[in-house]
Amino acid sequence: MIAVLGLILGVVAGMLLEPTVPASLQPYLPIAVVAALDALFGGLRAMLDGIFDDRVFLVSFLSNVVVAALIVFLGDQLGVGTQLSTGVVVVLGIRIFSNAAAIRGDHRREAATESSPEEVSGWRQLRRALAPRATKAQLLAAFLCALLGFAVVVQVRQTNVEGLSGLRQSDLVRILDETTQRATQLERESAALERTRQELLTGSDQQQAALDAATKAATTVGILSGRLPAEGPGIELTITEPTGSVPALTLFNVLEELRNAGAEAVQLNGLRLVASSHFVDTAHGVDVDGVTISPPYRWIAIGDPLTMGPALEIPGGAMAAVRNEGGRGSSVARDRVEVSATKEVPNPEFATPVPARTG
Repeated sequence: MIAVLGLILGVVAGMLLEPTVPASLQPYLPIAVVAALDALFGGLRAMLDGIFDDRVFLVSFLSNVVVAALIVFLGDQLGVGTQLSTGVVVVLGIRIFSNAAAIRGDHRREAATESSPEEVSGWRQLRRALAPRATKAQLLAAFLCALLGFAVVVQVRQTNVEGLSGLRQSDLVRILDETTQRATQLERESAALERTRQELLTGSDQQQAALDAATKAATTVGILSGRLPAEGPGIELTITEPTGSVPALTLFNVLEELRNAGAEAVQLNGLRLVASSHFVDTAHGVDVDGVTISPPYRWIAIGDPLTMGPALEIPGGAMAAVRNEGGRGSSVARDRVEVSATKEVPNPEFATPVPARTG
């Protein structure tokens, strides 16, 4: 079978040559591989149906790869490359499985029915078409299968070796921003703990220093857990739904983006959001911690407004996802906002403190 030999040769060539894909093409190679697989399965189904044409197969193979890569490229320019990549893979995956199901159906029908000698089944046509012959159609299929095998090996190797270098610019910006915010937060916490330690060691009144530290810790835990109201600088964000419906997952992504940007207290439509908060789509709207809310969604977040506002507007980020779902909204920085909602903190049912170690 010449096509299979071409696929094997492509895989072997990729393993021996170990080529490197330019960084500018790395986001598009996996899409091209899936598009080529779609064309390959479509050609296989056409052979079974007796309508295979080598020119149509060549055009389908090349156009699938070019169009899929072009769509993802345009998505990158518009800031929605990740979403469009997912959409292209889903559409092509559905087509691949549809062709595979049709191929299996032809095989079952051939096994279940007795054909007369004059009738030629699809699988017989396929075996006849793929019998080793140096025809133009088989040579073309072998060449394209070789390219596909080579591309698959290159993509697998690139995924295992390159790591972050294969990510899009928007994804790298998001990771860098989250890492920077986390590092800054850890530095502040480290400095605060060091000051507390010095006060406990050198303060003239160690008992008062310990009491102040305990009070401060209780206040901090109360704010972070949602048990106490809070105020400070932050942002206000109102999300409306003029042309669509914003799902629960998108609203949860807004909360995660605020947390990654350093939000210390968050309130949504009068509900305090904490670490255990969850969002669920229901027939009547979005359920947040067991309470159904409806648009407009009014967010209040305490933190650095100069960090949280830009974080929400990162290309391909939280607000881009909101707009993709038909929602609208933008954040407004405030010198002072108030998160007045509180949340009752349940006592842990299973967890207990680790006993202090002695000696």
